[in-house]
Amino acid sequence: HAETAGKPAITVRSQQGRKVEDGETVRFDIAVNRTGYAHLYVISASGRVQLWMENVPIKAGERMSYPLDDEFEIRATSPRGKDRVVAVLTKKRLDGFEGYDTTTAPQDLDLTAKAFRHAIDRKLQKLPNGQWTGDKAIVEVVN
Repeated sequence: HAETAGKPAITVRSQQGRKVEDGETVRFDIAVNRTGYAHLYVISASGRVQLWMENVPIKAGERMSYPLDDEFEIRATSPRGKDRVVAVLTKKRLDGFEGYDTTTAPQDLDLTAKAFRHAIDRKLQKLPNGQWTGDKAIVEVVN
């Protein structure tokens, strides 16, 4: 049974590659090997932290593109530098920054990058071993 082979895994990649022009529209591909819930966050080069999605159901082997639809776009914006996109796959719904609800619209989190890392670590440490995994993508905003 493919779903139980190996450890849970999630990957996140920018469709536009690692370097994007300031103002360019960016989409992200997410793939998982286990059925669960996908969560996506970004820590921008400016230090701003955003929740992009939480508790979005995803099936093993499924690929998802974010933004999920054409309601909004994600644009690379100044300052130039490296934005860190953090993807997490959990087996069950996570008590996330918006509780257990499914959230798919970007929203600012009033946290520093360091405070965000501590907060997400606390949330994930409550889960049993093997119940979550994560991945990061770096996107560098250039002129």
